Amino acid sequence: MVEELVKSVALLLALCFLHGFIVRLWRRHAVAGQVVSGFLFGGICILGMLMPLVLMPGVIFDARSVVLCMAGLFGGPLVGLIAATMTAAWRGWVVGGVGAGVGIMMAFVCVAMGLAYREARARGWVTVQPLHMLGFGLVVHLVVVGMFQFTPPAVAARINDTVAVPYVIVFTLATPLLGWLLHDVERRLETEAALVASEARLRAVTQALPDVLLLLDEDGRYLEVLSARPSYLVARSEDLIGRHMHEVLPPDRAAEFLQLIRKTLAVGETQSAEYTLDTLAGPRHFDARVQPLGMRVGGRLAVVLLARDVTARHEVERALHESELRFRTVLRNLTSISVQGYRADGTTSYWNHASERLYGYTEAEALGRNLLDLIIPPPMHDAVRADMARMFATGEAIPAGELRLRRKDGSEVEVFSSHVFIHVPGQDPEMFCIDIDISDRKAAEEEARYLACYDPLTQLPNRRMLLDRLQQVMAGSARSGHYLAVLFVDLDNFKTLNDTRGHETGDRLLQSVAQRLRAGVREHDTVARLGGDEFVVVLEDLSDNPNEAATQTRSVAEGLLLRLYAPYDTVQADYRCTASIGATLTCGQDGSVEDLLKQADLAMYRAKTAGRNALRFFDPDMQQAMNRRAQLEAQLHNALRLQQFLLLYQPQVDTKGGVRGVEVLVRWSHPEQGMVSPGEFIPLAEDTGLILPLGHWVMETAMRQQAQWRRDPLLGSIDVSINVSARQFHQEHFVQMVQELLQRTGADPRRIQLELTESLLLDQVDAVIATMQALRALGVGFALDDFGTGYSSLSYLKRLPLDVIKIDQGFVRDLLDEPRDASIARTIIALADALSLGVVAEGVETEAHFQFLQSHGCKRFQGYLFGRPMPLPDFEDRARQCPYPPA
Repeated sequence: MVEELVKSVALLLALCFLHGFIVRLWRRHAVAGQVVSGFLFGGICILGMLMPLVLMPGVIFDARSVVLCMAGLFGGPLVGLIAATMTAAWRGWVVGGVGAGVGIMMAFVCVAMGLAYREARARGWVTVQPLHMLGFGLVVHLVVVGMFQFTPPAVAARINDTVAVPYVIVFTLATPLLGWLLHDVERRLETEAALVASEARLRAVTQALPDVLLLLDEDGRYLEVLSARPSYLVARSEDLIGRHMHEVLPPDRAAEFLQLIRKTLAVGETQSAEYTLDTLAGPRHFDARVQPLGMRVGGRLAVVLLARDVTARHEVERALHESELRFRTVLRNLTSISVQGYRADGTTSYWNHASERLYGYTEAEALGRNLLDLIIPPPMHDAVRADMARMFATGEAIPAGELRLRRKDGSEVEVFSSHVFIHVPGQDPEMFCIDIDISDRKAAEEEARYLACYDPLTQLPNRRMLLDRLQQVMAGSARSGHYLAVLFVDLDNFKTLNDTRGHETGDRLLQSVAQRLRAGVREHDTVARLGGDEFVVVLEDLSDNPNEAATQTRSVAEGLLLRLYAPYDTVQADYRCTASIGATLTCGQDGSVEDLLKQADLAMYRAKTAGRNALRFFDPDMQQAMNRRAQLEAQLHNALRLQQFLLLYQPQVDTKGGVRGVEVLVRWSHPEQGMVSPGEFIPLAEDTGLILPLGHWVMETAMRQQAQWRRDPLLGSIDVSINVSARQFHQEHFVQMVQELLQRTGADPRRIQLELTESLLLDQVDAVIATMQALRALGVGFALDDFGTGYSSLSYLKRLPLDVIKIDQGFVRDLLDEPRDASIARTIIALADALSLGVVAEGVETEAHFQFLQSHGCKRFQGYLFGRPMPLPDFEDRARQCPYPPA
C-alpha cells in the first residue's frame, strides 16, 4: 500500500519538471501558459488515477490532493479551476464508483484550500517554508480523510482501518516536498525573469548611451561589443567578438590599448585616455575610461572600456585653438591698432607690434615695466591710477576717449583709447588697452578748421571768418561810438594776367597782394580774401567823427593803392598791378554785415568805372541804384512771360536818305516805370541768363517781320540787323537754332545781318570764326558793332567773314571838334574800303556830321538825323517815303 502511494509521489516530481518547462516556454504569453499549466496539473491527476491504490471498486487513492492544492497555491485560480474540472470530470464519469462523489468534491476542495493558502501567503501570514507546508499538507489530507467519512460506513470503516493513516503520513510529507520543488521552480523563473529584465535594461541603457562599450580580456580580446552607433566601431560587432585588438587595429594603436588594459588591471583603478581611430564612419576622436571588471571571464581577467565620441568637441577645440592662434597672430601683427595688456599693479603683460611702432618701445623693453613709466605723462598719473583701481575692483571698463600719451622719445601722441577688462578663471585679471593713432586725423581736423576760416593760398581769413569778425567789430563799434570802415579791394585786369601768364603766376601775385595789404594796416585791423582777386579790409576803432573817420579811411586806402602799385618781382621784373577800392563807413548801427559788403562792392565798381586804380566811397545814390537794380532783376524774370518787351526799328539810310537797312532794338515797356533803358536791363539779362530766351525772342520776331516784308516790293530789300550777345552766340547749338528760325519764319537769310561786338572776339576766336562761317553758309551776314572801342586787331579783322563795320557813335559825335576822332573815322572808312567791307556810321545827329562822313566815303548812316528808334508802323511809313533830300 505504501509502495503504491510512493509511486504517486514520483508523479509529483515529473510534474515539477514539466511545470517549469511549460512556464519557461509560455513566459511571454501568460494566459496561454496558465491554461497549459492547468491542463498539465489536470493531466497529472488523471495519470495518477490511472495508477491508483484501489481499496475496493469505486474507492481509489492517489496524489490528486497534493497536485490540486499545489495547482491552486502556485498556479492560481485559472490553473486550479482547469485542473479541478478535469480531475472531477475524469473521476465522476470515467472512474465512477461509490467514492465518485467524494472524489469530485475533493478536487474542488483541494484547489480551494490551495488558493486560500496562496492568499494567506500574499498577505504575509504564511510562507512556503517546510514547516508551514507540512502543516498545510496535514490539514489538507485530514480534510480529505474527513470527506471519505461521508462514504458508506463499511467503506469509511475500511478506509480508516487500512489507508487513512498511511495516506495522511505519505501525502502530508509529499506536500512540503512538492511545494519546495515548485517554489524552487518559481524562484528560478523569477531569477531568470529578473536577469532577463536586468539584461534588457542594461542593453537599453547601453544602446541609449552615445558611447562604445567594450568588454576586453587581459590579452586584448573582444568579449563583448555594444554601441548605439555601429559606425563608431572599426568593424561590425559580430566581426570583432573573439578577435584580438592586434588583428583589427594598427600595431601601434593596439599596443597602446593593451598597455592601458594591463595598467588598469595592475593598479585596480579607472584609467583615462584619448585616441583617434579610423572607424566605419571615418576618423573619429574618442575619450575612453577603462575599469577593471572585477571578475574573470573564461578564466581571464577582463576590463570594461567605455569610449565616448568627442569628435565634435575635438573639432570645436581645434577650431578654437586655430581661431585663437589666428586672433593672436592678427592682434600681434596689426599695423595700425596698438594693443597692450596690464595687470592690476600696472605691469605690462602684452605688447604687440603696433605698440612698438606707436610708442617706440620694443616688446622686450615694455614687458614687465609699469604703464605709468612707459606712456602716461606725469600729470595723468593720479587719474590713471584711480581709473585702473576702479576697473579692477568693479570689472567695469574705463570709458573710451581721446588721450594725449607719451612716446619713448618724450614726444606726445594723440590716440583714441578703448579698454577691456578680462578675467580668466585661475589667472590674474588683466586690462587691455586698444589705442588708435589719431594724430593724422587731429591734424586733418585742425587743417579743416583752419581751411574753414582761412584762405589756403594767402593765409588770410576767408569769407566765413570775415563775416564773423565783421559782426564782432560792428557790435564793438555800436558800443564805443567809433566808426569802422570796410574796404572792398579788386585787382584790375587780373583775369588777363591769369589767362596770359598762367594760374601759377596769378597765385604768386595774390600772395604778394595779401602780404602788402596786411602790411598796410594796423595789427588789429582785418584783411580777408573773398575769392578770386577780391579782398576786404576792415578798419576798426576809427574816429567818432564821420569826417575824420572818412579822412582816416582815405589815407589808409590811398596808401594801399601805392603799395599795390609797386613792382612785383615775384611775377615779372617791373610788373605792376593796380586795384580799385570801394569804401563804406558805419558806426555799427546801420544795416547788416551783408549790407556793408554790398555797399563797399558797389563803391568798388564805381571806382572801376572811374578808370580803375581809384578809391570811391559809397553814397546813398549808389544804394538807390543798387536797390533799383535788385528790383529790376526780380521783375525781369516775369517781363518776357508777360510780353512786356517790344521791338523798335531805327533806319539805316544811304547818301540820298533812302532806307537801305534797319537795326532792331529791344525795349522793356514796364507797366509802372515806363520804358526801361537797355543800358539797365541788358546787363541784368546777361547776369541772370535771361539774355538767351530774350535774344531768341528778338531774333524770331525780327525774322518773322522780314519774312512779311519779302512780300512787299518797297520793304523786301531792307537789310535787318539783329544784335547778338556773346553768351547767345557761344551757345552750343546756335547755328542750328538760327537755321531752324530761318526755316520756321520764312525769312530771307541774305537780308539778315547779325551784329557782333568786339568783346565777343576776345575768347575762342577760332570757334567764333567757325560759327560765323557756318552761318555764312546759310546766307546770313555779319556786322561788327562799335568798331574801334574795344580790342581792335587787324589780324582777326581780316580773318572774320564780316560784311559791315559800324563806326561807334563816340567817334562820330565829336569828329567836328576833335581832330583825333575825325582821323579815326576817316581811318575806319579807308580800312573798310581796303577790305571791301561796308561801313555804317552810328550816331549821326547833325547835317554837318552827315556831310563830313559822306565826303570821306561813308555810304550808310544811322542816327537821330534820319530817325530815332520807332515802332513798326512808323518805320514802315518812313521806309516807304521818298529818298531823304540832301540839305
